[in-house]
Amino acid sequence: MEKVSETIKELLTRMGFTDAEVIEQDLGSRIKIDIQADEGRELIGEKGLTLSAFEYIVRRMINYNVVTPVILDIDVNGYKKMREGVLREFAQEIREKVNLRGRAVELDPMSP
Repeated sequence: MEKVSETIKELLTRMGFTDAEVIEQDLGSRIKIDIQADEGRELIGEKGLTLSAFEYIVRRMINYNVVTPVILDIDVNGYKKMREGVLREFAQEIREKVNLRGRAVELDPMSP
């Protein structure tokens, strides 16, 4: 679905990310978009909030006049992949703590 990557590239250019490279993978029921940009931090934002908002806006734009909604997964400079690794390490640490104590461990609230 080239229209997705073209739409994202145009939006990024309008936002000032003229150097951004957009790589699209069609995975059947979902489309994975990898964005490589020199100024990726600005697009990711604090704790990934800007990236989440960008992904939401793009989803709304793409699915505006579509019968079957497109599921998009947008990542910038591998941020989501890195974040997933951090969360896996955290889960492993908690698992070890539970095994060591022999009882449940209460966690701080987390966003989905």
